[in-house]
Amino acid sequence: KTPAAAARGRESMDFALLGLSHKHMPTAHDSEYIAPYTPRQAAPIPRDFPTSLHTSVQSPGVFERMNMDTLFFIFYHQQGTYAQYLASQELKRKNWWFHKKYSTWFLQQEAKVVNADFEQGTYIYFDYRSSWDPRSKRESGWCQRIKEDFPFELAYKETG
Repeated sequence: KTPAAAARGRESMDFALLGLSHKHMPTAHDSEYIAPYTPRQAAPIPRDFPTSLHTSVQSPGVFERMNMDTLFFIFYHQQGTYAQYLASQELKRKNWWFHKKYSTWFLQQEAKVVNADFEQGTYIYFDYRSSWDPRSKRESGWCQRIKEDFPFELAYKETG
């Protein structure tokens, strides 16, 4: 192909992409708030259906036996509850640190630099956010990942 022909080919492809972009352009109603679904006639809840956690599940001894995924699930999906508090206490007992800036749990593997402001080294962190993985072409997340040479700023470490 001549350079002029190649340029025309790129130009026609640009117009085709521009046309597709215009066809799928956002409209005004795309930004409207959609209220969560509430049924018009809610089904009655049977009297014997549990509406709160059983007291045996709310003891620290139960949380000691839970696996890591369960602890992370409780922490991120039962926010503001006593169960979230117990899950966080168990994660701290297992030497995980909560980073307040990133809202993420870190487990230190190796400290290379330690001073009063930060501890830099290799950390395992819990990735609770779902994201697209181009290699596997599927959603990824909700897993533990490794971060090397990460400076964990101690000002952001949850101590309570």
